[in-house]
Amino acid sequence: MIVQLRSAAISLGWTIGLTALFATLIALYGWSSKAVVLHGNSEKTFTLNVDFNRFRQILVRGKATQALVEHGGMKLVNERISALSIDLSKDSRPLLHALVGESKADVHASKRLTVDSDDPRSNATQLSLNQDSHITASGIHVCTKSSEAAGELQLYETTLDAVQDDLQTVVTLSVDMSIEVRVSPIFVSQAETRVQQAAIQAVLDQESAIRKLISTFEGDPFILPKI
Repeated sequence: MIVQLRSAAISLGWTIGLTALFATLIALYGWSSKAVVLHGNSEKTFTLNVDFNRFRQILVRGKATQALVEHGGMKLVNERISALSIDLSKDSRPLLHALVGESKADVHASKRLTVDSDDPRSNATQLSLNQDSHITASGIHVCTKSSEAAGELQLYETTLDAVQDDLQTVVTLSVDMSIEVRVSPIFVSQAETRVQQAAIQAVLDQESAIRKLISTFEGDPFILPKI
């Protein structure tokens, strides 16, 4: 009986000791924060009930850049063209076709963008972005990417691709972002979830802005091109 009690006491002592050890380890390492880079990405494809030629004409109207970057507390404050090339070799009447939304020109434009941000998650007040656009008679590709880290935002990149589908336009949007945060190891998973949710919401905001852009100009009889 005495041996059993002594064995139980020893077992209880080990249990208490291990519990105390684990509690100490959690206190020392579990709750201490460290810098980690978290990634989020999202992609969505949707169809617009508008002819591709009309979509392209509206897109070059000048508001597409805002639709792509103004979300999550970001606001476009400056944009300037750094390079521009227009190939009219496939278009016999470029001015007329541009006016009626049937341009066959190949346009390649590069822009430098400045965006103000009040998103507390990134701790960045201003972002510098490079935008590269390639617009042809059969498709559109636009890539907007941060040129340097800003605050905790290490990388931001968004793309838009559009192609014709009969009398409609199929658009694919994507957002990739990397944010450096200080977080306790036991909360890394939760932080990753928040960054992923931010990327998903960014794509949804872009889709909403593009739909609004199309509906705003869809009824205009003539839309003069503006790169």
